[in-house]
Amino acid sequence: MVDGVRPLLTEGLDAAVEAFRLRPADRSLTDYLALLQRRHALPSPDPAVLDLLRLACTDPALRPVWLQAPDDALPVLTQLLAHRTGSDTQDLHVQVHAAVVNSALRIGAENFSLQPPGRAPRPPLTCLLHSESPRRAFPLLTLRVPLSAEARSSSSSG
Repeated sequence: MVDGVRPLLTEGLDAAVEAFRLRPADRSLTDYLALLQRRHALPSPDPAVLDLLRLACTDPALRPVWLQAPDDALPVLTQLLAHRTGSDTQDLHVQVHAAVVNSALRIGAENFSLQPPGRAPRPPLTCLLHSESPRRAFPLLTLRVPLSAEARSSSSSG
């Protein structure tokens, strides 16, 4: 039963990873998220999924299932950032940026789910978009980093 809820718990994270993957090379991540927000293209959380996430924040059986999702997403986010910048996935700068984005999404999702109905802050992707601290500290989130020549050739052939 516990493993059966994993796809529900990962919906938002999967949507975030997909948004990062589809970001055009000429747009910063924050600009792209702002565009998605203006177009109302960011997913709205399902109330039942929010209930499940709220439970996963405290239930000892669900908590590890929830925490595994961001753990599984970290290498994917690292690969996306490395590919975008023409860096190696072992580059500490890239790994730290990916970990910050990953943690911000997890913490944002938990915070969002724990708010009383009607008082919830913006969804996690929107919070990441409007938070100044990560954008100042981690410029890969705001820089328009064109794909490296190697990355451009591999994405056009794939």
